[in-house]
Formats: sequence, C-alpha cells, structure tokens
Amino acid sequence: LRLDQVEDLLAIEQAPRSLDAPAGEGEVGVFGDLLADPLADDAYERVLDGIEEQELHVLLRGLSDRERAVLRARYGLDGEPETMREVAGRLGVSAERVRQVERRALGKLESAWRG
Repeated sequence: LRLDQVEDLLAIEQAPRSLDAPAGEGEVGVFGDLLADPLADDAYERVLDGIEEQELHVLLRGLSDRERAVLRARYGLDGEPETMREVAGRLGVSAERVRQVERRALGKLESAWRG
C-alpha cells in the first residue's frame, strides 16, 4: 500500500461515512452502492431454488406413482434421504427393484429435462 492509501483507510476508519456520500473523487455513484447486501444474495438463491423446485415438480408429474415415491425417498425430497433397503422395506419390494425403478425414473427425468 502507498502512504496515501493508508491515510485514506485510516480516515475512513476514524470518521463515519454516509451511505449516500459520493463513492470517491470523480466517480459516479454513492458509497452505499459499493456495499454488498448479504440478504439480496439469499433472496436470489431462494428464487433460483424455487424455480428449480417448480421445474422438478413438473418433471416428476411425468413419472408413475412408484417412480415418484422412490425418487422422493431416495433423494430426500420430503425429508431425509433413505437407503435402498429402507425404501424397499417401506414399499414391500427388493432393494434391487428399488434400484431398477430409480434408474428408470432418472432416465425419464433426464429425457424430459433435455426435451
């Protein structure tokens, strides 16, 4: 850092600065525009997650009830993810059958997503 930069940093630290103050000499904008809003990032992520979730629900509608149930359980769409054995026990089928259904359902989702 140059001496003038250090002095500027010390001056900023000592004097409160309004968010509406000019950002600097000859620059366009105000100081508040330079600060990141952490809540805005969270809101953006929630919107993106919501869009992805909506798209997923649309794609899931194209599956059979059993395929939907297997994917929801395996990937924790309604809670915690379950193992193949847990899903198999709940559905009264073998773990191998759960694997087959899951694989078929994922193939259908991929085909539908790629359109």
